[in-house]
Amino acid sequence: MNVRRLLTGLAALLVLAAGLVTTAAAPAAAAPSGTIGEPSADGVLYTRAPITFRGTLSGAARMVVAVSDRVGNVWWHSDGTWGDYQGQEASLDGGSWSFTWQAPEPGDYLVQAKAVAADGSVDTTLPYRRFTVVDLPAALADPAGVVTEPSAGAIARVGAKTTMRGAGQAAGGVTWAALTIFDAAAGTFWHADGTWGAFEALPVTLDAPGAARVTWTYDWTPPREGDFWVSVRIRNAQGVTVPSPGILLRTDAAPPAVTAAAGQATHPAGQRITWTGTASDNRGVASVRVAIMDRTSRLWWRDDGTWGAYQDRTVPLTGPLNGKPWQASASGQLSFTETGWTYTWTPPATGDYGLSVLSVDATGLVDTAHPWQAFSVVPPGPDGAPPGGTVTSPVGSQGYTSPDIQMRGTATDDVAVAKVVIGVENLDTGKWWQANGTWGNNALWAPATLTGENWSHTWRAPAAGHYVLAARIVDTANKELTRWQSFDHDPGTAGRYVSLLMSRTQWSATDGACRPLRAAVPLRESARLFKASGFTGTGTVVVNRALDQGRQCLDMIGYANWADLATLRDEDGWSFVSHGAGYRDMTSLTPQEQRDESCGSLGALESHGHDRAWGLFVYPNDKLTAQIQQDVVSTCFAFGRKYGTGFNKPPGAPGGVAGPWFQNTWSIPGGRCNDTTKLCAKWVPSPTDGNNYTYAAPDKLGEFLRGYPGTWRSLQAYRFMRGKRIVNQGQGESWDCTGSDWRTHWTGGPEAYCLDDFLAALAMARGQATVTDPATVAEAWGRTRPTAP
Repeated sequence: MNVRRLLTGLAALLVLAAGLVTTAAAPAAAAPSGTIGEPSADGVLYTRAPITFRGTLSGAARMVVAVSDRVGNVWWHSDGTWGDYQGQEASLDGGSWSFTWQAPEPGDYLVQAKAVAADGSVDTTLPYRRFTVVDLPAALADPAGVVTEPSAGAIARVGAKTTMRGAGQAAGGVTWAALTIFDAAAGTFWHADGTWGAFEALPVTLDAPGAARVTWTYDWTPPREGDFWVSVRIRNAQGVTVPSPGILLRTDAAPPAVTAAAGQATHPAGQRITWTGTASDNRGVASVRVAIMDRTSRLWWRDDGTWGAYQDRTVPLTGPLNGKPWQASASGQLSFTETGWTYTWTPPATGDYGLSVLSVDATGLVDTAHPWQAFSVVPPGPDGAPPGGTVTSPVGSQGYTSPDIQMRGTATDDVAVAKVVIGVENLDTGKWWQANGTWGNNALWAPATLTGENWSHTWRAPAAGHYVLAARIVDTANKELTRWQSFDHDPGTAGRYVSLLMSRTQWSATDGACRPLRAAVPLRESARLFKASGFTGTGTVVVNRALDQGRQCLDMIGYANWADLATLRDEDGWSFVSHGAGYRDMTSLTPQEQRDESCGSLGALESHGHDRAWGLFVYPNDKLTAQIQQDVVSTCFAFGRKYGTGFNKPPGAPGGVAGPWFQNTWSIPGGRCNDTTKLCAKWVPSPTDGNNYTYAAPDKLGEFLRGYPGTWRSLQAYRFMRGKRIVNQGQGESWDCTGSDWRTHWTGGPEAYCLDDFLAALAMARGQATVTDPATVAEAWGRTRPTAP
């Protein structure tokens, strides 16, 4: 009986235990992943024929494929344009995927595959492959070939093996291919036996002899310096041989030379030391590098602020000197036959040091001189001079609608700047801002942030008012300098007008063949993005550049046609004003011709439905006089444009617009970058080689576009950019908008600006002002449409 009870109890315990057993959780789903099988490796060459990318995927419900221009850093869009990242859905077949790029264009690319799981998680490895599309037609026909390496204008080192490669194709197959290397100066061809002489073709290595499409390679070691034309000849099964266009290959045997300007033997401790010099090379200097040695310990200065093993660093070049040539490679790398360089270093302590300088040319050759400058850092002597400095923001009497006032400036001293302090006075009351958020009788000096020779401070205005900034610069000897700058703050909205002028309504930047540049943003795309940000544009129109059919292309610019203008007006809310009938210099015309160029342009605009053009006449190329404005333009337009600060006040206000009725427009300042550690802060390639402006900060544009009560602010731009394009003079515009920090951005063309920076400015200003056209401002200010006599 007891045994039976025991067995029964055990059975019950087993049942209970079974109920407590927790079912094991299902294993977590594998993270999505994918591979790329085609292109099979980096560097595959394709023609203009459709390219099918392929690969595998696991743990994924989708595969998103994206193609990037490796040089311009922009992505292909399904509508055939290029811009910010856009992925395309691949076709899936079990564990495989494929995507066909239907109309590839010549260039260097990257294809990326992104596996996406059903829950939205993404493959973090993001596999990619680099490839190149060569300029060979999609359809197979007569023999055709192309040289892809070297790229046009490439420089190779004498005595170093250069691998040339390219592609060829022919209907029925490529049976033979050979290279020619022609010395332009000597008029001779390279021979396989290492001599020069009469014409000779050099057979190349084919990857698939007899195939319809092939790639080829050829190794050559340049024996001497010179300019050589390289061409490939392709033969088909019928014996027809066709040469490709020649590619210029330049070779280099001579190393660069670098100099360092004579410097001081001693420098006071705590002060920055700046060295300058020059570097030259017959083919092009690519970089200058410097290293600093402690002559006592024999250790070298390192970038982490310690001393140790040898380390040098690249220093900023300053651009071409003495009008000497410069060159941009196919990948956008710049080199200079003669350039300046600069380097600034702050010694950590007194001591005996030495500066070593070397330069490297475009082929990697290093100068042999390695200039060396010994110097000593000694305790500073008496501080003999007061500090210097400036206030760069605000500018005089600038009006702010945002209460957060960004204050900036510079501070210098012959020994060292100890601090910069800021005070703000209310001009209406004579009181000074205090730390507790009230006003008092005595100035309170708040510390500014000091970075090198630049200082900055943000002050939050408590209310509308008229203020003055006092920036006090103090050196280590307690000598002082105070700089003053007045500014206003008013958050009101009454009469707060802003106009965004798009000069000459430029539809797109183009290359020499009038093909739109990939990374230059078309005007229609800019208009859509502006509208999404709460802004509309006012296009300025040169009447004879607006065609009924097609788009006029002039000087590497494509211009909007009448249909484009109608689309911008009807879908994006734009207005248009006159930039002249034919973009003629008004100062060189007779009075009747002046009237035809200005007033005479209104008829064509109005006949196409643009009846607000009378609000502003934009003088072609800024050629104007007060007499022309008084006698001609003001009789049919409310205002005539004149470049300046972009600030306009209504008639009757102090400094307000008045006869002869010029209005003021600020030209958006693209130009050199703000990062002083880079070449672009000293020089940028531009179509005219003369852009000396500095790229404007996005927050400065944002503040401007917020407007100000009782004023009209007018900003003008040409076009907007994304990505990067760096080309030689005569090949159009260059720019670089790729850095994560706007301070590294630059544009070579006037009134060009990076799109993302401008959108950031629009976001800052959204909803703050009435964004409108000049005619609306004229009507609000009582300047009705003039009637020409």
